[in-house]
Amino acid sequence: MSKKIYTLSDIEKILIYVPPIFLIILTILSVFVTYAVLDYRKDSKIALMTQKEIFLNQKYLDNYIEETHQKINVSLSKAQQELQKSVHLLKGVYSTTRLKSLALHIKDIEEKENILFVIFDKDLKIYHGEKIAKNIQRLIFNQKPDKKYLELTLLYISSQGADSSLSWRDEIDKTIQLSYFDKTPDGEFFIGAFSLVDSLRNLTLDEYVRSIVNTPSNTKRGYYFWLYDYAKKNSFNINNRENWEIATTVKPTNTYRNLIQYQLYIGITADPKALKDKQNKIITEFDTKKRFALFIISLISFLLLASTALFSNFIKNRFQTYNNQLESIVEEEIKKNEQKQKLLIQQNRLAAMGEMIGAIAHQWRQPLNNISLIIHFIKDNIKENTFDSFLARAKEQINYMSQTIDDFRDFHKPSKNSEPFDIQEAIKSAISILHVSNNITISLKGTHLYIDGYKNEFQQAILNILSNAKDAIGKNDGTIDIIVADKKITIHNSGEEVDKKILEKMFEPYFTTKSDKKGTGIGLYMTKVIIEDNMKGEIYATNEEDGITFTIIL
Repeated sequence: MSKKIYTLSDIEKILIYVPPIFLIILTILSVFVTYAVLDYRKDSKIALMTQKEIFLNQKYLDNYIEETHQKINVSLSKAQQELQKSVHLLKGVYSTTRLKSLALHIKDIEEKENILFVIFDKDLKIYHGEKIAKNIQRLIFNQKPDKKYLELTLLYISSQGADSSLSWRDEIDKTIQLSYFDKTPDGEFFIGAFSLVDSLRNLTLDEYVRSIVNTPSNTKRGYYFWLYDYAKKNSFNINNRENWEIATTVKPTNTYRNLIQYQLYIGITADPKALKDKQNKIITEFDTKKRFALFIISLISFLLLASTALFSNFIKNRFQTYNNQLESIVEEEIKKNEQKQKLLIQQNRLAAMGEMIGAIAHQWRQPLNNISLIIHFIKDNIKENTFDSFLARAKEQINYMSQTIDDFRDFHKPSKNSEPFDIQEAIKSAISILHVSNNITISLKGTHLYIDGYKNEFQQAILNILSNAKDAIGKNDGTIDIIVADKKITIHNSGEEVDKKILEKMFEPYFTTKSDKKGTGIGLYMTKVIIEDNMKGEIYATNEEDGITFTIIL
């Protein structure tokens, strides 16, 4: 698919119309991204505010529960002090009247103060309050009625010594009873005062209700406390109204604590109006930011569009001027290019002819030299029994020269036909054409390998490599080892290594390290063209320890 060629008119339109279109798209995209970012930040801030409210409400609730239970403990402490006061009063009465008028004072105090007394002597004989003592026995010994357990109960109380405060909890009925015991001054009697049996649950429930009523909700505070009695399905102040509501459930999203031992939920709820006001404040804040951002983006876009309009007008005027100038310049250049093109065509033809002549001369030099040597040898050794063999060799060289002419003539023709040939046989033919002296040993190893291609051209490529190997070895003793294996041919000669820079340029045209009379730099270049272009293979050379190796991959 051909690429579109842009004319000056196309470029002019691009420079005039693309910038404003791009700015409009960029403005819309900027507004969209800005609004999206601000909405995300707004939602994040509202979510953070909500999380903060939940955290603070949990903290307020924990503090509220702790303060309420401290109040309950204070109430119990006051009740304990009342018991202590009553016992000390009876001790004073005992000091003056002994047991005579003690019973009257006990009855009076029990009726007025809701306090129960227990009096027993050091021999564990009960004088007053046996029923209460048995109730304590039940709590300690799990309702065992035996008299000895009652005595053990009194013994336990007396073992606490004088001035001892005790609390008796019934974990089954969830009740509590306080007591205070002290000895009479003569040490004969133990006088104890007991509070009435109170329900811990009721004490806790009453204290929370009292706390909520005494601390009415404040709208500025933004939250209120409530409790839910799930034993009786009742709730108090659940809707920020200080009263009880029947069968009101608790939402799972509410913040609350479960007081399992009292079957109560103590909770806190954010005031919806206060929460809504905070959310509206955040929404208003980000709406203002959106309007300001829209104003800034619009202002910048307007300025850029105005600048783009001025730039587009300048570009239009400049292109109109340049078009008028270019029309005349193009006409002149077309004429010049036509003349240059004709000259280049002629030069290319001459260069191609020169290359072809140089290539033929290069390929003929070696065979002609061999024929010359053969003729001289015949002249010096003209014996009848050897004449025929030398004549055959001369004909072989002449035939090779003739075939070379045909090969060069067809070298660049696309109509050449490839045919299968034996790689090893082609290499043997190239070796037979090459004339080497006795100081060089050529070995050919490997299997017969058949491939589709151009045998004569391949043979020419191998001959070029062998000829270079022969020249590299020179008059020294050396070897040329050829190995054919799985479409890979290696030709190693024992000549010296070559410089790395020479190795990189070895296959370039007209590059040679020989003198002008001995080399043209065409041979290895032709070999590369034959292997890589005509036979779609690969060829490269590498330095070895004792020479250089050519590798051909077909």
